[in-house]
Order: sequence, then C-alpha cells, then structure tokens
Amino acid sequence: MAVRRRNYLLFFALFVALTPIAMIAQATTAGSAEPRLTISQVVEKLVEKNAERAKALEGYRGKRIYHLEYAGFPTTLRAEMIVEMTYHAPATKEFAILSEVAANGSLDMF
Repeated sequence: MAVRRRNYLLFFALFVALTPIAMIAQATTAGSAEPRLTISQVVEKLVEKNAERAKALEGYRGKRIYHLEYAGFPTTLRAEMIVEMTYHAPATKEFAILSEVAANGSLDMF
C-alpha cells in the first residue's frame, strides 16, 4: 500500500510540475497566429530604424587614455597621453591632446 501511495504522490508531483510548462507552450503557439510581415514591410521597417539610429547618433565626445611601455635594450620607456575625441556624423573624428607624460625620456622617441 505504501508503494502505491508513493507512486501516486510521484505522479501528482510530476503533473503539478509539468502543467505550467504545457500552459506556456500553448500560450506561445496561440500567440504566434499574428500575421507575418512581407519582405517589403521588413525592408521598410529596417530603413526606418536605421534612420532613427543615424539621427540619434549625430555626435558624441569621449576621453581616451593611451599607455605605452617599452622594456628593452638599453632602457625602459613609459608614456601616457590623454586625448579628447569628438565624433560628428557621418564620419568625422577630431582628437585634442589634453596631456602627455613621458616617464623616461622625450615623447619624440615614440
């Protein structure tokens, strides 16, 4: 009798665990009955979204830090340069050096 009861409990636990999965599967198949887009509609949406992205990216500004280290004969050289970069659409980048430091020697060596 205990074995039968354990089998029923196992069956019940599996039923309870798998029921939500079956409901989700039914919901996704019912939701996929939406009309499909034609190729021309997809291309139209693609062009529209590209235009939105291009308008949003008219320009930006950022700071870049460049580190350089050379370990070799006859000495070790280190340098750091901080640069401000400005981008203007469609393809213009401008760089302005904010600071430059050379630990051992001149920056002209780099």
